This record gives sequence, C-alpha cells and structure tokens, in this order.
Amino acid sequence: DHGVPVMSFNGQQYIHQQFFDLSFAVAYQDGDGVGGATSFTVNHKQWVPGLQTPYVLALVSIVEQEDVRLVTNIVGCAPEEVTMGMKVKVRFEQLDDVWVPFFTPEAR
Repeated sequence: DHGVPVMSFNGQQYIHQQFFDLSFAVAYQDGDGVGGATSFTVNHKQWVPGLQTPYVLALVSIVEQEDVRLVTNIVGCAPEEVTMGMKVKVRFEQLDDVWVPFFTPEAR
C-alpha cells in the first residue's frame, strides 16, 4: 500500500485529485495557488440537481508549473467577467468529506 497522495497549501493538507502510479517517488511542494484561465466555457445546463447556473467551467494553468492544468470552476465573479488569460487564485471548498479546488479572480 502506497498511501494517498497529499498536497499542502497554506498549512493545510489536501488529498490530491489525480490518481497515478505511485511506484516511483513523488514529492509535493507548497505553491501560491495562482494560475491563469487557459480556456473556459459558461454552462447554462443544470446537470446535477441543486447546481446553480450559469457557471464557469475552466482549464486553469498553474503559474509555478504551466504544464499543470486543472479543470475547475471559476467562482467569485459573474460568468461574463471571466476572460482568457485572467489571473486566478485557488480557493478550497469542502463538499461533504472532500476539499475541492475552485479559482477566484486574483485581486487586481
């Protein structure tokens, strides 16, 4: 048993959302959680009961390592305010027993 990959952010630890072969050494390091919206779409379909629409589904590149991209939601602003290349910062929200990374516009 290799355990569960965990990442650390602002002194908190979170289970990493990607599953991969843990037969090799994996190291995690703290990051500032800043990224940029590489691509996005505004979804108006309520796929899950209780899901508020519209919402932004985005591909976010992480500044510290631009080849790392997360499919996530951009929250904290109106969907029409999201732009390509928009600088965003991670915000973790607890959904049941899981902490999920969402992104908000970075303070201008």
